[in-house]
Amino acid sequence: MKAEDPAAAYNKKYITVEEYLLSENASEQKHEYFQGEVFAMAGASDDHNEIFSNLFISLGNKLRGSTCRPYGGDKRLHIPQ
Repeated sequence: MKAEDPAAAYNKKYITVEEYLLSENASEQKHEYFQGEVFAMAGASDDHNEIFSNLFISLGNKLRGSTCRPYGGDKRLHIPQ
């Protein structure tokens, strides 16, 4: 078996937001984009999903009638700063 070059781990490939969105739309796995790099996201545990569901329902009820809306983890946000 051939040993991998240790320097290969430091050769990062930077991509544009547009490239990320194209590849993410075709991917079955979720990723996060940050400053040109893409990171695979881990799946959530049952405990995490239960906590999220309870919080989301409570928050949605508190926001009822306002212009604010809660979003789940699948909402993509672009925060330039």
